[in-house]
Amino acid sequence: MLVSFWRCFNLAWAGILSLCIILNIAQAQNLPLNIIQNNLNNLPANASPQKEIAIPDPMQLAVTWWQYVDRANKDSLESRLNDFYERINLQIHQSTGADLDELLKIGSQIKANMELYARLKLKPLAPILPKQAALERYNITQLIDLLAMVRITKKQVNRDQHELDELDKRIKLSTRAGDTLTAAYLALDKIDPKKFHSGLNIIEQRFDRAIFDEQLKFKRLESSNSKNYLANLESSRRLATENLYIDASERHDIEQEISHAKNILSEAEAKLTKKQAENINQFNDNQIFSNEYQQSLLYLQVLHALAQTDLLSLLNERYLLAFLEEDRIDFDTLQNDILSYKDTLDDLLVKSVTWLDKNDTNRIKFLELTEDNPAVYKSKQYLLDTVQKTFINIMLLQDNIDDTQFLINLTEQNVLSVQGFTSRWLIRALNNSSNIWQITQEKLNMSLFKIGDTPVTALGFARLLFIIISAWWVAFWVNKILIRLGNKGDAHQLPAYYLVARLSYYLIILIGLFSGLAAVGIDFTSFALVAGALAIGLGFGLQSIVSNFVSGLILLFERSIKVGDFIELQGSGICGEVKEINVRATIICNNDSVDIIVPNSEFMNTKMLNWTLTEPIRRMRYPFRVSFDVDKEIVREVVLAAAEDLPHTLKGVSGRNPSVWLVGFGEYGYKFELVVWLTPRAVKRPNAVGAAYMWAIDNALRENNLTIPVPQQELRFRENSPPLEFMRVNSRTRKENLHDLDETE
Repeated sequence: MLVSFWRCFNLAWAGILSLCIILNIAQAQNLPLNIIQNNLNNLPANASPQKEIAIPDPMQLAVTWWQYVDRANKDSLESRLNDFYERINLQIHQSTGADLDELLKIGSQIKANMELYARLKLKPLAPILPKQAALERYNITQLIDLLAMVRITKKQVNRDQHELDELDKRIKLSTRAGDTLTAAYLALDKIDPKKFHSGLNIIEQRFDRAIFDEQLKFKRLESSNSKNYLANLESSRRLATENLYIDASERHDIEQEISHAKNILSEAEAKLTKKQAENINQFNDNQIFSNEYQQSLLYLQVLHALAQTDLLSLLNERYLLAFLEEDRIDFDTLQNDILSYKDTLDDLLVKSVTWLDKNDTNRIKFLELTEDNPAVYKSKQYLLDTVQKTFINIMLLQDNIDDTQFLINLTEQNVLSVQGFTSRWLIRALNNSSNIWQITQEKLNMSLFKIGDTPVTALGFARLLFIIISAWWVAFWVNKILIRLGNKGDAHQLPAYYLVARLSYYLIILIGLFSGLAAVGIDFTSFALVAGALAIGLGFGLQSIVSNFVSGLILLFERSIKVGDFIELQGSGICGEVKEINVRATIICNNDSVDIIVPNSEFMNTKMLNWTLTEPIRRMRYPFRVSFDVDKEIVREVVLAAAEDLPHTLKGVSGRNPSVWLVGFGEYGYKFELVVWLTPRAVKRPNAVGAAYMWAIDNALRENNLTIPVPQQELRFRENSPPLEFMRVNSRTRKENLHDLDETE
């Protein structure tokens, strides 16, 4: 109840608001209120008689000016339009502005629109198409004629629907343009010189829209007639399939037609074979003969396919006649023939789509030929004529395929009617699977888009994805196996394995990509289009990706960084072991087992320390101090012994023995450094290894009572100075002191 009341309230408020807007517009245009009232009360028949509407003035167009034209009946329409145009023409010739020529053009267009609108308005409606008379019986010839009529009517219905959609779009665009012009017109002052020009534009545009409205009205009626006629034809076709009979003359005629069709097919095969036997290489130097050869070959291929469909249709008609005459039929042979016919028709249907695209491509290419000499002009005319004939024959071929498929389905229905339940079930299953496969093939072979002149079908695209995914799968496992072999072997060979693995990965992916594109049918001679698109993409947003990719390749080939190296990026605090060198970035694992992803380009632009570039070992220095009163030789012995006991120290390598250096005299003792060569494993753990050595040095010094100096300070008191007085301070004393301080201030 509340919802209904709220809706009524909203509608009433919207009506009052609309009325106020119209009254304000009328007042702005100096229109009398009775005209607005008459326009608002457009519907009632019991209303008071309407006053005569004045001829619209382009300088003072009301929002409802179109009613002057719309309310005219058929008898007064032409006179009203003539009066309207005479007023417009008079005002145009009275204009003295610089845009007089433009106004005359608009006036001429308005007159043409008025004449066309009057013709459409007074044009009688199209008569309703007569229904197809139903017959008690139909022969095969009549059935085929019905099939042709159904096909033609379907095309007409599709064309009508397409035209209706186009007219709807035009009306919407015209309405939007009219609203824009009206808004601009209302914003102008009454004395603005542009107002007359703007009013003429509104009048011209409104007649355009009225013409579209009339055309839409006629087209809707035609479309309705076509749809009704199509429904009647479909009903007649169903009736014909149920009431077929044999005509006495058809049996004899069908055999003659089959014999004639075989002769035509033989002639078409002979012509096509002769054309295919010609050496195309002899035409490579002459573009005229090459074009004529290619188009003639296509024309003969279509003619040969037409002859095939004609023969298949006649052979199927003979089976239908045999069913109608109740002759003995070998059903196994019939079923094999039907399957063969279907396969042939499916193949021809796919070829017809390909031929249609090729014929259209040739037409565009031939239109671009320059007619610089009589030979080229003559060849161009011949080629264009052949293209037109080929197009017509392809359309006939597709129509023949549809008719023949319908007849084959009719034959299958007759077969099912005389077979047993099991046979019918098996045949239906085979037919359904065949139909599903046929529909799937049609969908898969449907062109999705074009790359250059090469159409890419759904099947081709699926093939491309399969090849690329397979290549990626192979590349992934090859890369993984090689890296696993490198990890099992010597650590020095791991970078070599990794380099081979990454290059193999990229190479297999690249081969898969090109193989997939070749499987789609892309001609790599025209690969410049793809290269150009790639260059544009690089210019707009892929610089960083390409820079990192190229940097990664440089790192792999230059081998300044290898998998397993311990590196340090200066200025960023990043330090760790290189785990992977990928397409975009390198993965570094620090000693806290945190993976750091660094873009490859950073290694090209930043200073980097590679601790294990040329050899996996490294010398480290660990400083320490002892007091001046200890024996230096004892210090060296105990510290070297402690270093030898640690597993991080490199042993058994000449020139790589640890040593203790006296490097200076400090304020509190000697300054020493333990200089030690670390094992490859210890190099990659600098913090933990450094802590281990410092711990060992401290233990060695303490165990041998070697003093480690520490800074010391002494406090001395004078003997003759009076003792310091100490006083306990409580909260009361602190308050008294603060009070005394305030009074002092």
